[in-house]
Amino acid sequence: MYYLQDKILFHPQTIGSDYSYKFKQLFRELNIPFSKEDTLNLIQFLPDKNANPKGVVLFFHGTNGNIENYAERATVFTKQNFEVWMVDYPSFGKSSGLFDEKKINSQAFEINKLALNRFKKENIIIYGQSIGASVAANLASSGNLASLILENPSYDVPNLLHHYTFVYPWSSMAAYKFSVYDALSYIDKRLQVTIITGNNGELFSSASAKKLKPMIDSNDVFINIRKNKANALYNEMEYQKLIGDLLQKN
Repeated sequence: MYYLQDKILFHPQTIGSDYSYKFKQLFRELNIPFSKEDTLNLIQFLPDKNANPKGVVLFFHGTNGNIENYAERATVFTKQNFEVWMVDYPSFGKSSGLFDEKKINSQAFEINKLALNRFKKENIIIYGQSIGASVAANLASSGNLASLILENPSYDVPNLLHHYTFVYPWSSMAAYKFSVYDALSYIDKRLQVTIITGNNGELFSSASAKKLKPMIDSNDVFINIRKNKANALYNEMEYQKLIGDLLQKN
C-alpha cells in the first residue's frame, strides 16, 4: 500500500510539449522554466477581448488528467470578467519535473508573484479543488489575495487515505501531507474563506472536507451543494450563483 499510494491518489495525463490546445475560450499559453528539469505550463483563460479584466482567479486543479479536464470551468469566472490562470503540476500535462509537494507549493507562490505584477492583491482570488485546495490554502497564508475558495478539500492526505483504507497506519505511511487543516491555521482571519462540498467524482471526499468546518469563522461560507448526478458541480445553478456573488464582492 505504501508503494501504491501515488497510483491511488494521482492520475496525471502527460502530453507532449508540441501539443496544441484547442480551447473554446480565448487563452494564452506560457511555459515557465524553474530549472533544467522543471518547466511549469500555465494557461491564462481570458474574458472578452474588449474587456478590461476585473481580476484574476488562480485555479489549482484536482488529481486527474491535466488542464484539458478543467478548462471548461474557466467560463464560470471569465463571464464575470475575471482572467483564470490554470497550472499543471509536474508530470501533469506539459509540465515537466518530478512531482514533489514542496516544489508544487513553491511554484504556486511564484505564480502569485506574476499575478501581483498585473493585479492588486484585492483582485486576486485563489481557487483550489481537491488536492489543489491544499496548494491554494498554503498560498493564502501569504495574505496577498482577496479571497480563498476551496472545493471538496481534504483535511490532509493521511486522513483521506485512512477514510478509504482504515486498517493501515497512514499517519506514518503517507508520503504526502497536503494538509488544508495546517494551512488554514496560518491564514489571516480577515480573509474571506469559502468551502464548497459536493460529489464531483474526485477521490477527495466531502466527509473529509466537513472536518475543516470548525477552522473557519462565522463570516466565512461552508456550503454543501446537492448535485444532480447528470451535471458536473460547476454546472449547478446554486454553484454558479455562489461564485457570481463572491466575484461581485471583488
